[in-house]
Amino acid sequence: MIEVPRWMVGVDGGGTSTIVALGQWRQGQAIERISRGEAQSSNPVVLGVALAVDRIAAAIDGVLRQARVRPEELASLCVCMAGGADADTGRVVTRELRARYGASTVVVTHDAELLLAALHPHDHPPQQPLQGVGLIAGTGSICYGSHGGRSERSGGWGYLWSDEGSGYWLGRSLLDAACRAADGRLRSVGQEEILRAVLDFTTVDSVRALVRWATSGEPTEVRQRVASLAPLAFALHQLPPVAAILKQGAEELAQLVVSVVERLGVSAGDYRLALAGGLLLHQPDYRRLVLDALQLAAAAPKAVEVIEQPVHGALRLALWEWLNHRKEDGATLDR
Repeated sequence: MIEVPRWMVGVDGGGTSTIVALGQWRQGQAIERISRGEAQSSNPVVLGVALAVDRIAAAIDGVLRQARVRPEELASLCVCMAGGADADTGRVVTRELRARYGASTVVVTHDAELLLAALHPHDHPPQQPLQGVGLIAGTGSICYGSHGGRSERSGGWGYLWSDEGSGYWLGRSLLDAACRAADGRLRSVGQEEILRAVLDFTTVDSVRALVRWATSGEPTEVRQRVASLAPLAFALHQLPPVAAILKQGAEELAQLVVSVVERLGVSAGDYRLALAGGLLLHQPDYRRLVLDALQLAAAAPKAVEVIEQPVHGALRLALWEWLNHRKEDGATLDR
């Protein structure tokens, strides 16, 4: 009997964008990546669950149309999204997506778990629970780890009082420095340069206008607008106040990892660390600061891997969930 290929969808729903990957799997083979798409943020904490689901579905529909795959042909769907760890949110998103697509398995989890799947050396299901630590620093930040069947997380509690070391956090810190410079309270070499650079970047001519720029609009717009200042922080890294911001941001990210590692009971040098998110992918100097901070905290990993396509981890989770489902049902793979 010729085996029927299975269609899988993985979704990486971050704070800035939603990445969707469509894959085809045949027994004994690796997942063949067929199509990839991108849409706006689908964070349910910021947008609400209904709008988040609509954006995820629109992104999924796009990759299905591109590959000429009908929704009812999907075997499994995995959504790893910011805010997905909340049980109530997960249940609602699962129910809505199950109603829209024909996938026999739908799993919703938070956006850091896919990093551990991406750390796995191949597409075949692991014989033991996934192990490792994943750190994301993009618009927001979160750390998640698993060891010996236990899992822990740190950070990722929202941009208003968490997301330390993230793009939003850096942008907010730069705005704070600019306002202090305008008041003459920064009292550091480079304060005039910081204020002028921030005003130029935001195309406003006063701190009063800067406040309007940073606070007007919907919460998701405000968050992304403030986070858009992060590249400016890296451009101004030689100015002492900005260097201090970057150093503190890296130390905050390192502390997220330290918190997870300590609660898992993992020793330094005995865990693998996966890094993802725009800041850690595209700012090697910032990444180096984070690793240096882990070294100083006596919590350095034994290996570090930068995950350039985290959504592939979501594809793996979709496959593994479907295989577990089939095994529990006692079904054969050629049906």
